[in-house]
Amino acid sequence: MKCITKFFFLWAMCLVFVPSQIGAEGEAKGKELIDKVCQGSGVKDLCLSILSSDPGSQEENENGLAMIVLSTANKNATDIIRHIKLLETNDSLAPMVQQGLADCRDTYQDAEDQLEDAVASLVEGNTKDAQKWLQAALAASDTCEDSLKGNENILLEKTEAFRQLCSMSLSIVKNLPAAAAASAPAEAN
Repeated sequence: MKCITKFFFLWAMCLVFVPSQIGAEGEAKGKELIDKVCQGSGVKDLCLSILSSDPGSQEENENGLAMIVLSTANKNATDIIRHIKLLETNDSLAPMVQQGLADCRDTYQDAEDQLEDAVASLVEGNTKDAQKWLQAALAASDTCEDSLKGNENILLEKTEAFRQLCSMSLSIVKNLPAAAAASAPAEAN
């Protein structure tokens, strides 16, 4: 629960400190901007679905849209952890599978932290660090599958969704224009 609170605190900071650039003359906004962002996301339909279903997305700039997708990835990681905890209560699973699930739970808890670090990096305007944190979080699905050694089908659907969300977030962050990334406030000297 602490991770979720921290994530939403960072999200709120984003909304306060990252000025909206949608009103700038000649800039894409609303549905047009969502289409543009999703075009290069790697999973356009999923991206459109996520961003179109968020009521605030029409008012966001590219950085804000990236935050919405990151929030969705974080919620997905939280759901995976919840699902793993439920699976861990199943006494009929082999000890090796139980250990694999415990390792997956730890991996996805780390991924939640990495997604929060990616958000913090975006708030600071540091897309390079955000990309590094997203790549680390993306590795969680592979690490989890390796931990389950032949039993990855237990979580395959959920880990694949997480992989897609992280890949989409990474693509969006990589394509952020310099102006959107640099719009975060500079640190005082």
